[in-house]
Amino acid sequence: MLSLNCDTDTLADVANIVKKGGIIIYPTDTLYGIGCNPYDKEAVNKIFRLKKRSYRPLPILCSDIKHAEELVHLGNMGRMLASRFWPGSLTIVAKIAANNLPKELTGGSEGLGVRIPDHRGALKIISLCGGYLVGTSANISGSETPDTPEGIMNIFDEEFDVLIYGGSKPSGTQSTVVDMVGDSVRIIREGAVLSEELLQII
Repeated sequence: MLSLNCDTDTLADVANIVKKGGIIIYPTDTLYGIGCNPYDKEAVNKIFRLKKRSYRPLPILCSDIKHAEELVHLGNMGRMLASRFWPGSLTIVAKIAANNLPKELTGGSEGLGVRIPDHRGALKIISLCGGYLVGTSANISGSETPDTPEGIMNIFDEEFDVLIYGGSKPSGTQSTVVDMVGDSVRIIREGAVLSEELLQII
């Protein structure tokens, strides 16, 4: 298991590990995330096993809106929300645009959650990995996410390939999630972005 500071110049090595099917844990603006190449079915399955999570769609963090729109159809409302809250702690669930994502990642759903994090280190890692990276919370499903590298190690031991630390510390507050798959916009989880802020736009 490799441990790197997210400000190091060797983060390109992380991208190579991800492209070969590796699992990484990295800081974001909200929580520590556990990630892999979203197009790698075996790596996606390993994240489900590590988290002891049932097969529900995994969110993807993107480096920019161009890569987000390669994955989902944001539409006019999605772009409005993105322009206001990205980079930031709003996850937008929209209809899937990419036709080659593994069903293990999407859970057979027609919607997928995407987000651009407001964290310089995370954005650098995501960009090096090709513009998108699975970004589910680094925890056992249903339990709290540790806010330190030591806490992460206590949960997962060395069952992943790279632990990235440093940079700005995650806030500890999960992202807010809006669902735009249907005809209306629904707030399905309130987190760092308050519903009042969203309703001003919606």
